[in-house]
Amino acid sequence: MHTISILKRSLFSLISLSLLGYGSTLMAQKLGERVLVKPPQIATPATITGGEDHAIKRVNANGTLSPIGAHNEKVAAIALVPGTKGSLLVSGDVAGTIKVWNATYSRLILEQRAHEKAITGLAVSPDGKTIATACADGTLRLWERASGKNQFDTQGVQGGASALFYSLDGKVLYVATQTELLSWRVVNLLNGARHLYPEANLEFGAIKVNAAVLSPDGKRLALGCEDSYARIWNIAAKREETSIRVTEFALSALAWTSNGQWIAAGDTRGNIRVWEVSTGKPRPFLCRAGSSVRGLGFSSNGQVLVSANSKGTVHFWETSGGLLISQKPIHLNGITQLTVLP
Repeated sequence: MHTISILKRSLFSLISLSLLGYGSTLMAQKLGERVLVKPPQIATPATITGGEDHAIKRVNANGTLSPIGAHNEKVAAIALVPGTKGSLLVSGDVAGTIKVWNATYSRLILEQRAHEKAITGLAVSPDGKTIATACADGTLRLWERASGKNQFDTQGVQGGASALFYSLDGKVLYVATQTELLSWRVVNLLNGARHLYPEANLEFGAIKVNAAVLSPDGKRLALGCEDSYARIWNIAAKREETSIRVTEFALSALAWTSNGQWIAAGDTRGNIRVWEVSTGKPRPFLCRAGSSVRGLGFSSNGQVLVSANSKGTVHFWETSGGLLISQKPIHLNGITQLTVLP
């Protein structure tokens, strides 16, 4: 019988790790010594997805799938109603229809024909009372969430919206297009309606923006661009702070961690990279989602990165090391929208 010890083996022994499965035991061979390591249990967050198959579905934290409802056409946008912890959401489709759902009970609350063409952007005001929609025909509209009543119309969103979002205080509505950031001051009228007054625009320059995400503190905007660069803009100062070449292909999705320290970006070939915002230093791994990345989102604690791809599959990644925790086919066709619940 032989006893294996570090002293009897060369210091140049290889380290081998065999991952037996999520939540199982890791067996390591480190400098000749057998080590059993129990990895920490990582809880995957609940997510909501919309697909080319017209359906809206929820993947629960335990991995089970719950259908919420469906549109008659491809789902183009999804927005959670603030303050409801994901129990209420609004969705829009390529035919111009918006729907309000109780996601907990899979119940349709309101259906409204909002536009004559495809909805390209959707946002709900921080107080949950107003729905903003952007259309492929350049129209921007405000709707009362409870009744579906139209409150305001304006034009000028050329080419549709890469993103539509409110400032954290609800006083400004932003539309990121492929070339500029448009903004409107939100004014509350005495009758309860809301109007928009245009402010100065922010030109991005000669770049094509495919995705845009507001930072958690509401001060910066991350842009995923056609030239494979992620660019971070200071909204108040109206200037670019930094740019990072993420991969070799056009970027298609972005996500911030809740503390604003890290950003994930995915491209049209399925590559996903995470990097630190302050230093621009990437994590030393590259996740591969299998096909074009359609959506990204972090869990509230930042430990899990969720990605959705053009083949209808959601992947859950361990953020610090890029290990694949699990994957789940959700839609028959591609996923168009992904939202990670708080």
